Amino acid sequence: MVFDGLADWECGLALAEINRCDRYRVVTVGMSTATVVTMAGVRITPQVALADLNSDEAAIFILPGGDRWESITEPALLSLLEQLDTLRVPIAGICSATVALARAGLLDERRHTSNRAGYLEQHVPAYAGQERYRDSPAVADSGVITASGVAAVEFAHELLGQLCVYEESDLASWFDLFKHYRLP
Repeated sequence: MVFDGLADWECGLALAEINRCDRYRVVTVGMSTATVVTMAGVRITPQVALADLNSDEAAIFILPGGDRWESITEPALLSLLEQLDTLRVPIAGICSATVALARAGLLDERRHTSNRAGYLEQHVPAYAGQERYRDSPAVADSGVITASGVAAVEFAHELLGQLCVYEESDLASWFDLFKHYRLP
């Protein structure tokens, strides 16, 4: 998903690797097809408006962070997240996008993480997943991937694993390269 003020670096590594894979095509989705401007000033024109997204064709739905999630609730997005979850389409959120996942109730029964303990409660009074919060860079559980805003490599690692972009041993080598600069 793309929107004004999205934290473009948080998903960049994952998207580049997914886009290189012949099995998937990255499609940008916006609330409309109007051009958006990222935090870094990059202009992106969404290919599809949220209302026109065919959820049956989605392999995963990725929400990057951005300040908007702390103050804006999009009923159409929450409805889509619930629909995708029902269809068992994986959903991934990093940084403040975990707020949208909490608002949709997707974190109440799954292990997850976010920017820090207490962050989700601060922005989502109805959040009921405190018992399942993990102080970890990234967490995947039952089709939902969450990550802290400082864990873009770990987030990418979980996304690539979910989509089986690489064989398990290659994925481990990929992570060692991008996280620790350990050449294979």
